[in-house]
Amino acid sequence: MSFNTDSEPTRAAGKTDGRPGALKIYLGYASHTGKTWRLLEEARRRKGRGEDVVVGWLRQKDEAAVAEMLPGLEIVPPVATAGQPAMDCEAILRRAPDVCVIDELAHINPPCSRNLHRWQDVNELLAAGIDVVTAMNIQYVAGLQPSIGKLLGNAPSETVPDDVVRKADEIVLVDASPESVLKRPPAAGENPPSERCLLALRELALRFSASAVEEDVREYRQEHHIETVWETQERILVCVTAYTRGPHLVERAHQAADRWKGELWAIYVTPDAEMSNLSPEDAERVRSFLDLARSKEARVEIVEDEDPVHGILSFAARQEITQIFLGHAAAYPFRGALSHTVAGRILHAAAGMDVNVVADDPAAAGQGPPPTPDPALSFLARLLAGAPRDQGRGHQRIYLGYAPGVGKTFQMLLDGQYLRDRGQDVVVGYCDPRGRKDVIERLSTFELVAPLEGGGVDLEGIVRRRPQLCLVDGLADLCAGGKRRWQNLEVLLDAGIHVFATLDVSEVESLKDTVQRITGLPVVGTVPDWMIDEANEVIFVDAAIRALLNRVKRGVVFPGTEVPESLRTLFTEGSLNALRELAMRLTADRVEDELEALEQKPAQDTREALLVCAHQRPSGASAIRRARRVADRLGVPVYAVYVAPDEDWTGVAPEHRAATEEHLELARTLHLETHVLYGSNVARMLVDFAIRHGVTRIFMGRSYKTGWREFFQRSVIEQVIRLSPGTDVCIVAER
Repeated sequence: MSFNTDSEPTRAAGKTDGRPGALKIYLGYASHTGKTWRLLEEARRRKGRGEDVVVGWLRQKDEAAVAEMLPGLEIVPPVATAGQPAMDCEAILRRAPDVCVIDELAHINPPCSRNLHRWQDVNELLAAGIDVVTAMNIQYVAGLQPSIGKLLGNAPSETVPDDVVRKADEIVLVDASPESVLKRPPAAGENPPSERCLLALRELALRFSASAVEEDVREYRQEHHIETVWETQERILVCVTAYTRGPHLVERAHQAADRWKGELWAIYVTPDAEMSNLSPEDAERVRSFLDLARSKEARVEIVEDEDPVHGILSFAARQEITQIFLGHAAAYPFRGALSHTVAGRILHAAAGMDVNVVADDPAAAGQGPPPTPDPALSFLARLLAGAPRDQGRGHQRIYLGYAPGVGKTFQMLLDGQYLRDRGQDVVVGYCDPRGRKDVIERLSTFELVAPLEGGGVDLEGIVRRRPQLCLVDGLADLCAGGKRRWQNLEVLLDAGIHVFATLDVSEVESLKDTVQRITGLPVVGTVPDWMIDEANEVIFVDAAIRALLNRVKRGVVFPGTEVPESLRTLFTEGSLNALRELAMRLTADRVEDELEALEQKPAQDTREALLVCAHQRPSGASAIRRARRVADRLGVPVYAVYVAPDEDWTGVAPEHRAATEEHLELARTLHLETHVLYGSNVARMLVDFAIRHGVTRIFMGRSYKTGWREFFQRSVIEQVIRLSPGTDVCIVAER
């Protein structure tokens, strides 16, 4: 699937040029997610821009929201075939519109029809140069039928071939909460779906869409020779050796890949394919470890290279690896010895990748008592623990987009209008339409509680007004007084007022480093992850890249028709696709957590706990964000610890103290339990704390701008590795 960033074609001027039409698919996961409304909304937009648009097929629906979209649209009447209504493909070909809107792509036509399947009708229209905008659900993708069969108990009879879906010019995901789907009555003859089934289908749709976007990201990076790793998906590499702890190393890497839904690679580096550097027994052991990795669905390769470090890092660069897993290297007799090992050289040279040094002795892990659960449980931990919500607290929904202009605000207003029209008391607490006519038109129908000067939400005014629902745009925006808008919401929620709000994935705090690597832009305003975790619903709002760039060119997103200079590198096809994939995967991870909680799956290891070492360097912030994300995926507590010389921080430069305190404040904002310890032996105090609190993994940040001597002999990394043989140590790359 590739995206054309030119303006949408006007076929009235070019129908005879022989070019096929463009196919756009709105992909949902169930009925009542809003696909048909999106079809008709696009039909009206394109008709309003002067394109010749017809509706070729629309399933009859009783929904008022759909019915009110039909006036003004030309509908090609269905034809009776074998006593059943069917899309009149011949009439559409004769009519030869610019654009044809067709619902239910996966439909099987009645007997004696022109084609057996509707997707075959669509192919004819495309071949005739007609653009087709259509819709389907994820369960009808042919290549997913084995998974669908297991999930639903039986596979549907109607399917659409993979190549039809994958070759679409645009695929737009239509997301909705299962709660909203379950509130709608099922169609005639349909059984109401279960919440579990809806969650599983939703996750499948999100991950399928993310994988399709990932292909475009890879193509873009290759075409533009981009070597920097973009962490839109975790790609994990486990480096196998002949040591007997191989199975534990493979298992730890597999656990990480499973929790991140990432790719897993396993390699062994040898001078030759015959492994002549090993004894027959060791060679057989390596092969058994690689077989174990294969059994865990890892992709396995034997890499031929005289230098194992060069072989590992070259392979990692080619495969865009984000995390490397190595065996623990604790038994070194003197300080600095680690620098001469394969592990030490990789730690120093693996730029842009996290390096996980896995414990040699898994039995020694968690040597202290079980960790005390963090009062601010992660989303997964809270769900698994069945932690009740405050019954008097408001319901929070977040509309998550991947960039300005994708339609988050419009969707929030649309849903607010839907509820208001059904009797709910709805007000707008803050919304900046930025000159967008569609938003201004929707906004004019709402009661607005005037915001405070500087963009702040009038909390007192809203609480006095006591609406049922308040709409708040731009959670990460800075308001007067230096506060971000998200900091206002707790007051409304605690007052029992429901809140709908908008957010871009680039504004999620734990993803700040990843976003900066993708776009090259500094991320200023962010929202802590716990704010998203505690939301009752997170809805992904999607838009095709071409459609978004066209909106920019038409002056819909920014004043004028150009992207502001400060956002130029964000509004490239590659950056937008990468952020789009990131947002899809973030939403899918949350849905997976909800599904696990519903199925009462236990946490992977209830004794897991994480520790991140705070310090003044920029990599300290990266390590804190990384630890927070890992803790969220595992559903475990995480501590942030800094070791100062004494209570006066004697010898710590003022600028270093300020930077460290800033990082500790970041940790507190992300709801990490923070501790400041005092002593001269930093490594020993960190390890002792880890033992007392049952820590199983230590995160340490570092910079790749240092030399061998500074890295190994003037840091605590090697000492921590040597002192903690029962604890994994993750060296987080400076992003």
